[in-house]
Amino acid sequence: MAQLISKVIFKYILFLIFCFASSIVLVVSVHFLFNTLSFRLEEKSANLRAKIDISRHVQNDISELHIVLLELSAATTSKATREAKLNAIRAKIMQSQKDIVILNQGGIFRKTLSQNGIDSSIIITYLRPFKSEEKRLDIDLASIETLAETIARLLVQREQFIAENNPHILSAVSELRAFNANLSQTFERIEAALQENINYDYALLEEIKAQNTTQNRWYTLWEVSIILLSVLIIVFVIYRILQQILDLYKELETQLYVDALTKLKSRTALLRDIKGAKHPSVIVIDITMFRTINELYGVEVGNEVLQGFASSLKVFAKNRDFRIYRISGDEFVFFKDDAHIQIEHYTQLMETFFHTMSHKSIYVPSLEDTIYLEMSAGISFDKLNPLGTAD
Repeated sequence: MAQLISKVIFKYILFLIFCFASSIVLVVSVHFLFNTLSFRLEEKSANLRAKIDISRHVQNDISELHIVLLELSAATTSKATREAKLNAIRAKIMQSQKDIVILNQGGIFRKTLSQNGIDSSIIITYLRPFKSEEKRLDIDLASIETLAETIARLLVQREQFIAENNPHILSAVSELRAFNANLSQTFERIEAALQENINYDYALLEEIKAQNTTQNRWYTLWEVSIILLSVLIIVFVIYRILQQILDLYKELETQLYVDALTKLKSRTALLRDIKGAKHPSVIVIDITMFRTINELYGVEVGNEVLQGFASSLKVFAKNRDFRIYRISGDEFVFFKDDAHIQIEHYTQLMETFFHTMSHKSIYVPSLEDTIYLEMSAGISFDKLNPLGTAD
């Protein structure tokens, strides 16, 4: 029985370990999944921030380009100054075009800054995602270069008209003002397009933050749900282990204290009850020559006889406040804790018992016949050894 209990407990412990291991695997898997998703969102967010930084630098370069163009309009006396300004404008336009390509296609942005005579480099890497939701920046700076060259030409023409005192000077000045106005509108459109692109990227960045927040909530919910489910399963398994142990011990107790064949109480139960009694009264009943029945008819018939005899004992003891036990193959016991023992009463009881049983036959189903039994009995009121002193 102990081995059976150990096997059942071992089975449930293995199941408990399996549940615990499964819970750990699930928690780790969910953590890995959401951590991977969170890492991807963080990468996407960092990439967007890099793009926004590049856009800000491009925006500053465009503003500086606008300033240089305004300075070109003011450069009216020196051809060398105009050429220097034009070269600076061409270089800035070329660099800005490259930076816009990086914004549209991805790449590495590099810029050198000078502050207090110290040069420092800025390097920003932007990787345009596959099937990106980000807007494409549609800006062409070639028209600005054309406007700059036209302005330079008009400046030369204006200076010639001034030197020659040409009456067409006013029309040249008007044309120059018109080009400057057109130039300002062009830069406003470019800066507006850049700002729109930056605002769009900021909106995407906020969406990513919202996705990350939602994802973290789901992760917490999943993790808590798995842990709670695991705890419930583990508690249920522990409950089942305890329940199985109790059931097995009840079964063990039944096997110890109940005779399997007759369903009467066993010898172990009798010894327990005698130990707890203050005034034990024991009547031991023995079926005479029961071994002969087994030898003549077989063990199965003997078992049927014992079951029938036990039923007869139950009927006799029903209203007499006796408990009935089977203590060996053909030995039965009437027992009670009697504080008022009267030997005459027990003597009369035995006479009644033998008279009743002598006229009562035991029906044996396998034989389809009845058998009459002979029996002997002994009585004991000894506290220490009632079974040994019953006669």
